[in-house]
Amino acid sequence: MIHPEKHTWHKEFRDFRIRDALCRELEQELGLAVDRGKQPEQKTRSEALSQTAAMLEAHTGQQSFESYAKGHQASILQALESAKDWQALHEAFAGYGMALVPHGNGLAVKDAHSKAAMKASALDRSLSLKKLESRLGPFMRVQNFEAVQEHSRYRAEPLHRSPERGQLFAAYQKAIETRKEKLQTIKEQEVRTLAAIRLQWETKRQEIEPMNIAKCNRRNLLALARKHEAEALAKARLAMQPERECLRQELPFSSWSGFLQHQAEQGNEVALAVLRSRQGETPPEKTISQSKPTKDWSQHGLEYAFAKAQLASQQRATLENANLTATGKKQLLAVLRMEEVMQSKRSLTPQSYTWKVDNKGTVIFMLSNGGIVRDAGQKVFFSVGNAEAAEMAKLYGQAKWGKGIFQEGNVIIRAETVMRQQGLGR
Repeated sequence: MIHPEKHTWHKEFRDFRIRDALCRELEQELGLAVDRGKQPEQKTRSEALSQTAAMLEAHTGQQSFESYAKGHQASILQALESAKDWQALHEAFAGYGMALVPHGNGLAVKDAHSKAAMKASALDRSLSLKKLESRLGPFMRVQNFEAVQEHSRYRAEPLHRSPERGQLFAAYQKAIETRKEKLQTIKEQEVRTLAAIRLQWETKRQEIEPMNIAKCNRRNLLALARKHEAEALAKARLAMQPERECLRQELPFSSWSGFLQHQAEQGNEVALAVLRSRQGETPPEKTISQSKPTKDWSQHGLEYAFAKAQLASQQRATLENANLTATGKKQLLAVLRMEEVMQSKRSLTPQSYTWKVDNKGTVIFMLSNGGIVRDAGQKVFFSVGNAEAAEMAKLYGQAKWGKGIFQEGNVIIRAETVMRQQGLGR
């Protein structure tokens, strides 16, 4: 904004908050559709996550320690109201697998079973060191921490809501444990090898020390021995790298979201559905080439198992398609669908695109001309201003939902979904 008289540029600090709040007010006042901007409901300071915790949850797909601690905030504050000394407050934290410990000039809330921690005042302002000491006296450490019975503890639970996540999360935990054990084995082997090399050259330096030679020659020999030692250590570390690289290729993930992405890229439709369930439950992908079966009420209660069996049958039929390449048969149904679309266009080849799965479960297709088609499950997006991407997205949408599709801007939706939203469908 330019000042009308001084002609200077004025920029309000974080003016996007003021702008978004004004937009929401105008939308309600004028009866306009609410935009996708920040909604008027703002979390309080005690509810909002720090930038670090929010980033951790976004990248890993698992609950942060800060989120876990704030989930038990009400119970902690209730215990604080009735606490008469530091021990009572410590026991309240210990009941949830947490510990209140001094850190710097203040206090920190730490997970009793890991290194995760947060500022105590970030959990609530009443938990600052100054306010607690004014209420309970000088800080005292917990006594007999092991005797306190835990009600719960922080386990970095997955944030995805899909009911299918249990088996996958168990597989993820097992894989991560295997990864840690193998890395620990490699590290221990490396430590032993490096220790042997250091001992070998330390022995040689001790042999050089008592030699009856000129001081400058002794100094040069010692320096040369250290150079040989450094070279031997570097070569030993280099020799360990192939084992680590092999492990990274075998288990190329270190987080829950990374595990789901890896599984989805290997063709696991359930993993893709779990990735997409962060904002709500999403069923696995399935084709609609066959007519919708009539529900058999005698089998009521078994329809979920029937749906899974039908999905497996459809996947098998898709993989038996003779027109697909051997590589394509190992991919997701979304990728198989795109490959079929590519083969239907004579001007393009199946190798004219690349694809990947992001941590939200969106399958992203990158065309050779720079266009992008994104399958987010319920919607298909394409690059604005790219005619080929628009055409591919339309064909892809038809392959996914049939002829009944609806396009609005650069978004393609199933027409039945639009009708249902407008109250016209069943």
